[in-house]
Amino acid sequence: MHHRSGRGAGGRKGAELARINTTAWLLTLCGLGGAGEGCHRDVEQDRQAGERAGYRIARNGPRVEAEVVPVLTARYGWALASADGRWVRCDAPLEGDARLAGKK
Repeated sequence: MHHRSGRGAGGRKGAELARINTTAWLLTLCGLGGAGEGCHRDVEQDRQAGERAGYRIARNGPRVEAEVVPVLTARYGWALASADGRWVRCDAPLEGDARLAGKK
């Protein structure tokens, strides 16, 4: 499982930990985060590309809810992850960059 927003070296606690452990904040990716091969490693090694595709949501900056940041999926194209575990197809974000979701 991949957390779209990193847990940080010191970890997160309380309500914030519960928030990032919900369905919309977790993605199933192949491979391992720090070693080996696969998508998980690729997202961890190129964080900018991961953010553009919606696999990562930056911890710094304004607070964003995962349900409004689209993810570029192999199955659905651009889609939003819902809190109940469903994927809902959506339009591509501005310039194909999930970091620009909701901007006009």
